Amino acid sequence: MRRTSAILLGLGVVVFSLSPLSNSFGQGGDLICNFPTCAIPVGMMCYTLGSYPAVQAGYTNNSNFPLKPLIVFDVVHNSTGQTVSYSTATLDIGPGDTGFAYPVVFGLSAGNYTEMLFALTTIGTKVSPTTSLNCSL
Repeated sequence: MRRTSAILLGLGVVVFSLSPLSNSFGQGGDLICNFPTCAIPVGMMCYTLGSYPAVQAGYTNNSNFPLKPLIVFDVVHNSTGQTVSYSTATLDIGPGDTGFAYPVVFGLSAGNYTEMLFALTTIGTKVSPTTSLNCSL
């Protein structure tokens, strides 16, 4: 019984100590990034990578710590709003730097699509606002 209590207490300490990460990163109590504005979208555009349709998804690191790796999601909706595809790409951005990811879209027929882009850390924390982009394939 004591072992279980110690484990639960230990988990409580871990959860308590990580809870500030849900809103900001900081060292010594200094706020250095408010979510979801750690990665500011820049240079978003429809793109062709070789012969494949893609999106150029640029982000500027608005914090004073590296954002690496980020997973950039591109969720694709058709003209009726149905989700028809998604794609991901990874990106590493140093403090104050700008980087670009190129999620490629496969298997869609010609047409107009709305693509929703956002960036997450590898633990699932959203670090960018969602950006909408209209593309024709």
